[in-house]
Amino acid sequence: MKKLFLLLCAFFCASSLFAQTLKLDFSYDLSGKNGQKNKLIWTLDGAKTKDRYDTKTGASLNRTTLSLKNSVTDMGGKSFLIPKALYELMLFAVSNPGYSKDIKVQKNEKTGGLDILMIHRGNAYKIQSDADGRIDVLKDFFIFNNFAKNSDGNFVIEEMFASEDKNSSWPDFSKITFEADKGTQKENKCYQGTLKVQLNGDVLKLSGKLLMKELKAEKESPKDKPEDN
Repeated sequence: MKKLFLLLCAFFCASSLFAQTLKLDFSYDLSGKNGQKNKLIWTLDGAKTKDRYDTKTGASLNRTTLSLKNSVTDMGGKSFLIPKALYELMLFAVSNPGYSKDIKVQKNEKTGGLDILMIHRGNAYKIQSDADGRIDVLKDFFIFNNFAKNSDGNFVIEEMFASEDKNSSWPDFSKITFEADKGTQKENKCYQGTLKVQLNGDVLKLSGKLLMKELKAEKESPKDKPEDN
């Protein structure tokens, strides 16, 4: 009986992992002047969590960043179930508005959509939408690691990636070759689906529902590479 119970537990745990849904509702003021507009709400299988930056403590109001990471990673935080770029984007809503200098949003003249560009700890990220603001979690996220060296917590841009502005903390993106940024895990499953992004003045909004699904082998297509401006 005990063995049967354990087998049933294992079955239902595995089934629930495969069926998990993740809903996102994100808003961020790109100007850094109206931090009260920033918010992050994520709902994991019906359990809703809300958070934002708290100016009094200098941290997220409800201290949920660890919970967020546990929700979107596997293997003790070593394997992302969503693109790392999406995780980094969500953190902006619960971080000091001063970090707005590390995110830019611009229109992509070729696609008619939006490009979301970010830098964090020497890594660069790009998220691209189509003309209707749709973002495919498996195809529209890109990453470039280590454009800067970590020197006692200060990240110094490598000369080969430096921009003409020597005082800029941003690399020259034309010198960077992005790679696809996809969530993976040991069981070859990750969150999949389409998100919707829009820019209202200085406020960037992103929302949508993702479903845990098995990854399928696909041939590389032009959509697997970022569109340059």
